[in-house]
Parts: sequence; structure tokens; C-alpha cells
Amino acid sequence: MESNIEKLVRMMLQRLEEHGSSAGVWDVRNWMLRQGFLAEDVADAMNQLVRIIMSGARNTVPVRKYGRPPRQYAPVEEAKLSAEARDAITRLEANEMISGLERELIIERLMQSDPDNEMEMLDYMLATLVGSRRNVETQNALISTLDGYWPTFH
Repeated sequence: MESNIEKLVRMMLQRLEEHGSSAGVWDVRNWMLRQGFLAEDVADAMNQLVRIIMSGARNTVPVRKYGRPPRQYAPVEEAKLSAEARDAITRLEANEMISGLERELIIERLMQSDPDNEMEMLDYMLATLVGSRRNVETQNALISTLDGYWPTFH
């Protein structure tokens, strides 16, 4: 026998599948609350739904078609970082060579460094902070992406 929470999770998954990339998890949550379900039951179902999504147990949960928009730099960061460094960081993230956390770490370190040799510092940080956790193929793709080329994987 299916419990009330399992029923809500199934309904949420069905709603996500029906609406594709136009519906997010929070949209479905708000829809469930508008339908009159108890807030505690919806919260429990949301917790289970998030666990399902994070575990990858269900690959039919829709993913938005387009990636995240580029990061908007703060005025202080724009003043301190050169356009070349900002473009390189954006290119690396757009090509999914670095994660958001790595991007923030790189920006923070560049903000503390000397602006005259910031591209050399960026190259050094990619080699030590990011590249040290990647294989040789990915390291080569990182460097070619930094230099302005599209990443090439073999």
C-alpha cells in the first residue's frame, strides 16, 4: 500500500515530467500547496524528492535546456580584474571546465594578487588548484581553453 508521502512524491515527479523544463521543484511544491495538501506532507515529500534527484535514482527529472547564465561581476571585481581574465574565467565555466566553487576560489585569489601578472596567476592557479585534481587530458583542455581555443578531448 502506497503511503500519502509516496503518493505526493509520485504526483510531483509526474508534474515535473509533464511540464518539462518549464517547471522547477519549487514550482511543483507551490502547486501542491495550492491543491490543498498539508504543508508538513508536502515538506516530507519534497525531502524525498530532493533525495531521489540527488541520488540520480530517477533520470527522468527534467533538466533545464540551457546552462546557467554567466556570472555577473561586482563593480569592485570589474575594476580589479582585467577583461581578459574575466573572459577567460567565463570561457572556462561556459565550457564546464571549472565548477562554480572553483570559479569563486579563482576570483578570490585573483582579487588578492597583483593585477600586472594576473593571467600568469590564473594559469598558475589552474595548474595547481584545479588541474591537480584532473587527468592529463583535462589539464590540456583547461590550458587550451584558457588560451582562447575550444577544449579538445581525445
